[in-house]
Amino acid sequence: MIFAEASPIAWPSCGATPPLSAKRLTEAQLQRFCKAQHYSGRRSAADLLARLRAAATGHVGAHTEQAMAEVVRAQVAVLAPIVTQITELTRRIEQFTIRILARAWLRVIWRAWTDRKHYDPALHGSALALASTQGG
Repeated sequence: MIFAEASPIAWPSCGATPPLSAKRLTEAQLQRFCKAQHYSGRRSAADLLARLRAAATGHVGAHTEQAMAEVVRAQVAVLAPIVTQITELTRRIEQFTIRILARAWLRVIWRAWTDRKHYDPALHGSALALASTQGG
């Protein structure tokens, strides 16, 4: 694998090009691709290209090569909607968590305001238990 983990940066190249098209890839092309995909730059384009070229190559006939390219495109077609769904679910979960926390703190702030008292974590067992489990 070129990148440290599977990420959306790999999707466009997998779906658009056959597996053996990397033979003609230049460092400048890879640099532009990485920039367009907002790659972090953890590895340089030269390093990525060297890793790509150092990967084992298969010696297969033209029919097998075409079949492998079709298999890769089929896998991308199956995985792309799954990755999209995971991204959407992650976004929803984060928004839900933020709403829950905001609602809880609004209740705390309202209670402190109406009682005209400062918030005291020592009075709340749940807050103390949470702080002790997180090392706070």
